[in-house]
Amino acid sequence: MDDSGIQDASGGSVRRSLSAGGVAKVGVIVYVLAALLNSTDLLGQAERMPLSSSTRGMVLPLARNLNTLSGTLHFDEPGRKVDELRGIKVTAEPGTAFGPSTTSTSGSQSPDTTVAGQQPPAATVPVTEPPPTAPPVTVPSVPTKSNPLKIYIGGDSLVQGWGAVLQRLSVSSRLVDAPAVDYRAATGLARPDSFDWPTRLVQQMTAVRPQVAVVGFGGNDGQGLVVSGRAFQPGAPEWAAEYGRRVGETMDYLLRDGRKLIWVGTPMPENAKDFAHQEIINQIFRIEVAKRPSVTLVDTWVLFESPDHTYAAYMVDDDGVAKLMRQGDGFHLSVAGAERLGRAVFAKLQDELAARGASI
Repeated sequence: MDDSGIQDASGGSVRRSLSAGGVAKVGVIVYVLAALLNSTDLLGQAERMPLSSSTRGMVLPLARNLNTLSGTLHFDEPGRKVDELRGIKVTAEPGTAFGPSTTSTSGSQSPDTTVAGQQPPAATVPVTEPPPTAPPVTVPSVPTKSNPLKIYIGGDSLVQGWGAVLQRLSVSSRLVDAPAVDYRAATGLARPDSFDWPTRLVQQMTAVRPQVAVVGFGGNDGQGLVVSGRAFQPGAPEWAAEYGRRVGETMDYLLRDGRKLIWVGTPMPENAKDFAHQEIINQIFRIEVAKRPSVTLVDTWVLFESPDHTYAAYMVDDDGVAKLMRQGDGFHLSVAGAERLGRAVFAKLQDELAARGASI
């Protein structure tokens, strides 16, 4: 008698069936192997969950660890080969709507832009050479009530709150024409496969023809990026270089035709891992803005930090009253927080109005 079966009365062999426990073990092994083979897709699904979702907080760390293990064991290679055979090309490009990149990566180190009181981010953010400054296509006109300054407001879910405040203040001034806020939840520059912001911005700049673009990205961008067929997480130099390229190309496009750009950063999150990711992202924003004189940065990291430069749920507002500035997820802004940021962005817009000779 061997281990594979037992003999029946006629001398034949009867194969032994697996027990219920054995079937369960095989099922778990098959499930784990399938998860490793599809770790990139699972990670993408987890990262696209809304930041306010409690499920995202549980699933995302597991998906990241699974993706890391898959890459270490090279379990992601079969999926890539299948994609190649199907004609699907994994690319790091954020979209082709902007045309060729106008920046080139150099090997120089980035300036120190670490927030006081915080540890410097793990990533070294490469500095790219600034693009040549092109003369404005049109001469800026003086904004008046009959000839208001036209603006565009767009970006991720953070923009919904402060964008509505900015729109209200702009309309009340009667010097600014501000259409409805163009926001998309759980989007950004990291996942054009989820929502293609380059294409959307081209469509909106063509349709709205704003003189000033006001945008906010980054809240959902602390996730893996594919560079030359390999996935990198925030903290890797390759990630920083790729994200910096996307930010720079977006800025350069929005500056075309003599437009001015107001770029709104992200406030520091309460969660430690998100804090580290957003610190890197905001550092990249500062570096890219510093190379472009026509871009104004609203540094929300500083605007919403505590006196000791850490996360603060409550802050003393402009009227001297302490108010809750954050929602329960430790990231999104409350009504009071949106009002505070909306006013800060409008102050930058007023500076632009004054620079154009408007009476404010």
